[in-house]
Amino acid sequence: MDDDGTKPVSHFRSERVAPEHRIGEDVVPAALVRALRINTRLSQINRAGLSHKRAERDIRKAMGLVSEEMRNELMRENPIRFVEWFANSLGHDLGVLHKNGEVHRWLHAQNITLDARIVDTDSVRSRKNFETGVDVGGIEDPFRSFSFDQFVEKDKKDLRATVLSGCKHILEHVQPDYDSSILDKLARSFDSEYARVTA
Repeated sequence: MDDDGTKPVSHFRSERVAPEHRIGEDVVPAALVRALRINTRLSQINRAGLSHKRAERDIRKAMGLVSEEMRNELMRENPIRFVEWFANSLGHDLGVLHKNGEVHRWLHAQNITLDARIVDTDSVRSRKNFETGVDVGGIEDPFRSFSFDQFVEKDKKDLRATVLSGCKHILEHVQPDYDSSILDKLARSFDSEYARVTA
C-alpha cells in the first residue's frame, strides 16, 4: 500500500519509488493479496455454515477467479485440479511465512478463504517477538508458554488439518463422487511444497 492505494510488489521495486522506500529483489512477500478475491471462509462451507447452494456458488466463484489468475481454464471446471492447487498454495504460503521468521498461531478454517488466502493476520508474531518477549501472548493463556518452534509445528499441524478438511468439504459440494484417495495426495502435496520452500 502507499498513499495512492494498493500497488503490486513490482511497483515498490521500480525507479518510481524513492530509494529509501524501495523493496529489494531479495525480499519475498509473506502474504499474497489478490485484486479479485472471495472472502468466504472454509468454516462457512461445512454443513453448519452456508446453504449447500450458496456454498457451491462461492466455491465455483473461487474456482473461476483462481482459473483467471493462474491462466488455467481447466481449473475452472475441474474441482480436483482446484483442490490440488489449493493444498499446494497453502503449503507454499505457510512455508514462506515460516521461512521469513513469522508464525500465524491460529490457522483454523475461519482464517482460510476459498481462494487459499491466510487471513486474520493480527495473530502473527515474529521470531524476534519470541526472542525479546514482546507481545507473544494475546490469543489465549494456554499459548503464552509456547516457543516460536512450537508455534511453527502448531501452524503446520493446524493448517494441514484445515486444508484436508476444507478440500473434503469443497469436493462434497462440487464433485460428490470424488475418490477419497485424493486426500492423501493433497496431504503429500501440502507437505512437499512446505518442505521445498523452507529447505
